[in-house]
Amino acid sequence: MFAKDGLKIIGGSFIGVITLFAVWFITGHPILLALLILASIFLIFNLYFFRDPHRDIPENPRAVLSPADGRVIQIV
Repeated sequence: MFAKDGLKIIGGSFIGVITLFAVWFITGHPILLALLILASIFLIFNLYFFRDPHRDIPENPRAVLSPADGRVIQIV
């Protein structure tokens, strides 16, 4: 579901969002709300960036696979 190397970053982002939410909920300070929104955006970005989607690998042993979500357009 997620890349193993990104779990620490995702976990830290999640803990940061929860902490900011708790402090904002108690104090109600508008700057904390802005920080909470920014931290939430950062968490959503991390969830998207470190995703590990399932890929169907073709059976052809001569197939050229792209290491990313793009496609191979030229081999020199």
